[in-house]
Amino acid sequence: MTDVLRLLAVHVAEPAPGRFEWVITERVREDRWKEIARGDDTYDMYKDAMANGLVALEQMTPDLEVGPRRDAEKSDPAQRPPKHSAQPEPSDARKGPAPPKATSQKAPYFGFGPIR
Repeated sequence: MTDVLRLLAVHVAEPAPGRFEWVITERVREDRWKEIARGDDTYDMYKDAMANGLVALEQMTPDLEVGPRRDAEKSDPAQRPPKHSAQPEPSDARKGPAPPKATSQKAPYFGFGPIR
């Protein structure tokens, strides 16, 4: 029995003008997503809602080395992009220049905000 990567997404909703909240959804079919979590708080800034949503997603993932997984038997059929959809070219992380080294002593960032 193998496990497959869950297709999860974090986005920000604006339930009232200038108020933002994070939402985590999971793909349940090729063309359908289901909300699985939503923040209890709203934020004044989009970036704060997104950062907290990314933290919530991290906390839902027992092993960040392999990502959120589920049993293949409980999952959709193979995760393939829709036919004729634009897809990014495969990446070879070994190509290209090395990322710049961090020189600042400030808190590192994950997504839109500092790691908490």
